[in-house]
Amino acid sequence: MSLREATEAVAVDMGKGNAWTVEGKHPGRFYLFNHCGSICSQKTRITMREAGLAFTNVEVSLTNSSNYRPAYVSLRLRSWDGKSAMVGEGFGSWNGSSSTSENGFDPCVVPILVDLEARKVVSDSKVICLYITEVSSLLRPKDRVKDELVKKHIDLVDKTPHPALLYDSSPTFDPRPRFFVNITSKGGLHAGQINALERHLADEGKMWTDPNIKRAYQAKVQKTKDGLKQTIDTDGGNPDYFEGACRTTRATLRKLEEDLKKYPGDWLCGDQITCVDLFWGVSLVRLIWCGYGSWFADLPDVKAYTDRLSRRESILKESILNPHSGPSHHMSPFIEKHQGKVARLKYDLKVEMIGAITWKWTPTIAMGILAVTVGVACKQAGVINI
Repeated sequence: MSLREATEAVAVDMGKGNAWTVEGKHPGRFYLFNHCGSICSQKTRITMREAGLAFTNVEVSLTNSSNYRPAYVSLRLRSWDGKSAMVGEGFGSWNGSSSTSENGFDPCVVPILVDLEARKVVSDSKVICLYITEVSSLLRPKDRVKDELVKKHIDLVDKTPHPALLYDSSPTFDPRPRFFVNITSKGGLHAGQINALERHLADEGKMWTDPNIKRAYQAKVQKTKDGLKQTIDTDGGNPDYFEGACRTTRATLRKLEEDLKKYPGDWLCGDQITCVDLFWGVSLVRLIWCGYGSWFADLPDVKAYTDRLSRRESILKESILNPHSGPSHHMSPFIEKHQGKVARLKYDLKVEMIGAITWKWTPTIAMGILAVTVGVACKQAGVINI
C-alpha cells in the first residue's frame, strides 16, 4: 500500500467528521494526526499554524483508544528506523516524560505528520516541529548562538515530565481538575490503556499479522505497566517519583527565568518569536491547567512571558480556548478575560458537571453537590447574587 493510500485509509478509520482542512501554503501536502487535548498535538498544530502551512487535521480519539488501532500503529511505524528501542524496552522505569530521547520510540501515541510530497512520515512532536521549521524556513533564528538557545529549550520542554504531573499527584495535595483526579484514581487510566492494548494483541492473526505491530503493542504494554507501578507506589505513600517530577519541572522553569534575561524583547531570542516560544506556551498553559501556576509566582520574567504567550492567537485557539480540550477550573479566568462572564459561567458548569459525572458516588449525592456548585459558579461569574 502506498503512503497516500495508507494515510487516507487511517483518516477514514478515525471516523466520519474527524478530518478537516486548515488553509495555508502547500495545500494537500500534509496530514496531521493528533488529539485536541494532547500537549504534544497542540505543539504541532500551533507550529503548523504559525508557519502558515495548510494541512488536513485528523482527530484521533484517545477516549476510544483510536491511537491503538493496527492501521494507525502501522502508519506510525513508518517513521521508526527499525533499530531504536521502543518504550518499555530496556529503558527501566518510566520517568514521567514523553521524550523519545529519554524513553524510546512510542508507536502508539499522537501526533503523526505525513508529508505526501516528500513521501515521509514524521512522529514525535519535537521532531515534527523542527521538520516544520525546515520546510517553511520560519520560526528559527538565523543567528547561531540564538539557535543554540532554541535547541536547548526545545530539549528542556521536551523532557519536562508532563505525563507525571497529569497522571499523578502528591498524596497530600492534588490541584488537578476533579474529573481527571477521578479517572486517574488508583491507576484507572493506565489500567484501561493496558486492557485496550491487550485486546489488540489478542487480535493477532485476525486483524493484523505484522510482527512489528506485535512488538509495538508489547512495548507499549510494558511502558504503561511501568507508569501504573509509579502511580500505585505514589498512592501508597512513596513520594519519590512525583516529587522528582516536580523538582525537575521547577528547575526547568528557573532555567527559563534565567535565559529570558539574555535578550531584550518579548520572546526568548528577543523580538523574533520562534518555535521554542510556542513550545513554552503550550507547556506553561498545561502547568496552569493542572494547577501549578503558583510555580511562576517567584519567577517574574516567566510570569510576564506566560502572559504574553497566553494572548497569542494560535495558542488561544489551539490550547486555552479550544472547546474540545478537557475543562479545568484553573482556566476559568482566561475564559472570562477573552470570552466574558457568561462564557465563564458555562465553562464552570461544564467543569463541575464532568467532575460530578466521573465521581464514584451515587447519582443522588452527585446531583446535590452539582446543585450547590452551580449556585457558587453563578455567583463567582457575577451572573446572580446569592
